Amino acid sequence: MSNVANPSGRGKVIRDSVHGQIRIDPEDRFLLELIDTPEFQRLRRVRQLGVSGLTYPGAEHSRFAHSLGVMNFAQRIMAKLKARYRHDSTATDILAQHERVVKAAALIHDVGHGPYSHMMERAFPVFADHEWKTSELIRSSDSKINEVLSRHNISPQSVCDIIDKASEHRLLVDVRCQQPA
Repeated sequence: MSNVANPSGRGKVIRDSVHGQIRIDPEDRFLLELIDTPEFQRLRRVRQLGVSGLTYPGAEHSRFAHSLGVMNFAQRIMAKLKARYRHDSTATDILAQHERVVKAAALIHDVGHGPYSHMMERAFPVFADHEWKTSELIRSSDSKINEVLSRHNISPQSVCDIIDKASEHRLLVDVRCQQPA
């Protein structure tokens, strides 16, 4: 997917059929590293729309593509909020201090999803809480996601707090939650 060892330092552009160009700036290299983790790459095989692709052949959306789109929306929302609140030092400080956490949470919010997504959760209660599984994967010391976050001084618990809607800063939770399901 990505070229983490990008010597040019120019960032990366991902071309998406829904969102157009999704830009990952050089200072957000951690996002490319998160995309390259096995936990995130597995989302290429998890269908966003369950078995809808059997009836509608064009409905082939994966949780991988969905997650990239959510991250794209979060980046755009954060940029708009920073511009809107540029004269409010409290809001600006919160946004600047937690921007990487919000982007990470937006990107990896679905790594706990199982096959056939929500359809499986409704049919089998044992699969009913993909958010819990997501947080477990992020916090696990065996997880490559945890390794990438820790290496970039991003608290895995802070990422989980955004995903679990438990962050003390409601504004940050709202950015992550404004994404399409």
